[in-house]
Amino acid sequence: MALQQVMARTRISLAFAFAISTLWAQPHIVDRLVLEPVITDLGFPVAVTHADDGSGRLFVSTLGGEIWVWSSGTQRQQPFLDLTPLPRCCNGLSGLYGATFHPDFESNGRFFVVYAVPVEDQLTTIVSEFQVSANDPNRGDRGSERMILRIEQPQDLRNGGDLN
Repeated sequence: MALQQVMARTRISLAFAFAISTLWAQPHIVDRLVLEPVITDLGFPVAVTHADDGSGRLFVSTLGGEIWVWSSGTQRQQPFLDLTPLPRCCNGLSGLYGATFHPDFESNGRFFVVYAVPVEDQLTTIVSEFQVSANDPNRGDRGSERMILRIEQPQDLRNGGDLN
């Protein structure tokens, strides 16, 4: 089932990319396209995803270390996960890069984040698993972090990215 969900997400992403590229090739359509900001004041957003749990929520990751929930046209008052303050280094290349949710998130509450921080003066990319709060489905439990992968980066380059 998990592979089927990954394949479905991939097909949706490819279909979206194809649709955008097709629209872009149609100047008469692009001229009528209007973009309107819906999420503001989040600092430096770097990724947007969803939990595929039927809730319709969007999760917006910021480079500074927060993941915010956007639901029914409004932003929650508290972040879903707050990893601030993440140590900064390397000309701004450190920080939270993104998050993704386990295919069975609705039942197991597991999600994953990727971030880069200096560890002993070495830029290090970390992938960690977290658990949703037992008391609030709109909050992740920072104390549940379980590091899955740690990679010391040989250079101070952007050696990370979104997990989706």
